[in-house]
Amino acid sequence: MRVALFIAALLITASALAADDAQVTVRNRSSWEIQELYLSAVDANAWGPDLIGLEVIERGQSHRLADIPCGSY
Repeated sequence: MRVALFIAALLITASALAADDAQVTVRNRSSWEIQELYLSAVDANAWGPDLIGLEVIERGQSHRLADIPCGSY
């Protein structure tokens, strides 16, 4: 079963790498595995694509997203 988790279930840490991109580390501190991960701009009406694809973020594990455009999310 695919589990959708809200931001409240995650600890997300973003740090700037350069003026044009950043990295985001998602730490799964929930009781479930994360099978899908979506981001959306604040003013967007829809979610972006699934950012982890076929990967799964297990309970207690982390996943790093790179090259996230600063100011987009």
